[in-house]
Amino acid sequence: MNPLQFFSIAVVTQTLLAVGIGMLIGWMHFRTLKWNTDLLVRGGRLWRPVLLVLARMLVTAAALYFCVRHGVTLPAVLIGLLIARSIVLRKARTQ
Repeated sequence: MNPLQFFSIAVVTQTLLAVGIGMLIGWMHFRTLKWNTDLLVRGGRLWRPVLLVLARMLVTAAALYFCVRHGVTLPAVLIGLLIARSIVLRKARTQ
């Protein structure tokens, strides 16, 4: 087995796309988490933050399931999700 076959243009491109997809999923997930905490802190009706939590989890799970079903490399997607988490949290700390 040739070790250079793992670094072909197609594999690298697919991995970078998977990381990008994971960053989009992660940005959506953690950005809505900020909206959710704002709703909880402001008070008001409890059903709105609960509904947002359920929607956030369902959309994230559905996006990850979609990635798995279409052959996207899940570890690369999860790495992108973690990168987006660190970006969103870093931005939230500076505000």
